[in-house]
Amino acid sequence: MHFDTVLVTTDLSEDSFEAFDFAAYQAKTENSRVVLLYTTNSWEIPPALARHIPNSETLQTYQDDLKVELNDKLSVIAQERFHGVKVDTMVVISSRPASEEIVSVADKINASLIVIASHGRGAVGQMFLGSVVDKVIKLASCPVLVIPRKTN
Repeated sequence: MHFDTVLVTTDLSEDSFEAFDFAAYQAKTENSRVVLLYTTNSWEIPPALARHIPNSETLQTYQDDLKVELNDKLSVIAQERFHGVKVDTMVVISSRPASEEIVSVADKINASLIVIASHGRGAVGQMFLGSVVDKVIKLASCPVLVIPRKTN
């Protein structure tokens, strides 16, 4: 099966990097387009900083700066981990859950596959918090490949 556009998600953890190997292989063997996506919540502003934000314009500047910083970080990671494969990077800062943003981006870029790493969160964590992976699988209109966590 050929996948024209592969969306790879990351939360910048080592576990999430497990998905990169498959995406790099897919890009090299099938000439697939790879998009590396990082999503974060707009409300994840450190409380100590939030008290000192006088207006929404300052908040927007902070988010814009954060987006540039994260995009630069993604570009470096893509160069290091994808070994010469061209990778487009995207950073989304939103108040929506990560699962919804991942699916929304997949739809916008016409992804034919979403690659996401599992994080091996325990049963209690999944019961109370839910799983981004589970929600992406339920919401996505394209196949989702879940890369399991490596065991040592």
